[in-house]
Amino acid sequence: MMKRDYSWMLVVYMVLGLLGAVTLAHGRVWHVGNVNGSDTNEEGYLYKTNRLATIAKAVELMSASDDIWIHNEGQVYIEALMLTNSGTSWENPVRVVGIGNPVLTGAIEPAAWTNSGGYIWHTG
Repeated sequence: MMKRDYSWMLVVYMVLGLLGAVTLAHGRVWHVGNVNGSDTNEEGYLYKTNRLATIAKAVELMSASDDIWIHNEGQVYIEALMLTNSGTSWENPVRVVGIGNPVLTGAIEPAAWTNSGGYIWHTG
């Protein structure tokens, strides 16, 4: 039986590890979760433990070359994605990542609905 040489896998893991280190040096990662997040927590870059509630808060706190990871927690994000920072170069951009296919509507949620009679509703 022929013995297989798996030394190439070690090289691949080492390269991937170096790429991971480069990615971590990119900037902070702001995690947004609109169900379990809180905008009073300004340490939203700590994965899962301290997510922010809104994309707007992540944009407010981020600096050039930070990332925003938007998590799908089963609710639609009723806000627009309006970045105010840009990356420092083409090699060091601001990145927005969707985890689990989050849905952003860009719409504004009305404060209240009023029944005008029958099946007619209005806002404001």
